[in-house]
Amino acid sequence: MSKIVVLSNAHCKEDPGASGFGFTEYAYSCQVNEVIKTKLVGAGIDCRIVDGGKGNASATLKQKAELINAINPVCAVENHLNAAANATASYGSETIHWQGSSAGKALAESVSRQFKYLPFKEKGATGRSDLYLLRKTKCPAIITEPLFLSHELESKYLSYKRGIEVLGQLIAEGITSWVNSR
Repeated sequence: MSKIVVLSNAHCKEDPGASGFGFTEYAYSCQVNEVIKTKLVGAGIDCRIVDGGKGNASATLKQKAELINAINPVCAVENHLNAAANATASYGSETIHWQGSSAGKALAESVSRQFKYLPFKEKGATGRSDLYLLRKTKCPAIITEPLFLSHELESKYLSYKRGIEVLGQLIAEGITSWVNSR
């Protein structure tokens, strides 16, 4: 199997996902994926970024899964930001994998372990079976949710000079550790 890692931008320009405190999920994902790609390439790991393009959410997810599968990577990672109606009660990082995938779980745990270095709660790796991208990719895939965009203190982390770079570094370290362990 190739040592290519695919990073997927969350959402798209037409549907930027959650927004708050001057940020959108799509803009964050594009920025953090560039940081991750730079770190992975520096570690000797080939990396590609895919973007679902235009269309409705389900078509975008279908396009992403098809793009990822055509590349045949060792893994795929989509970087999101969480959000909730109760902005003060919902906080912390979470890394989601396809329920039942031992490789996906190991990848999620590897990235999740890095989130302990963030100044907010780390909720760990969670298995789910209802997320299209995780269900339709042939390789181990995860979705990261390192903070709640709806939580003012967590979202402020993105505005710090190095906030997105630190998040990218941590995610890249988790991916690199997992890839090198295979």
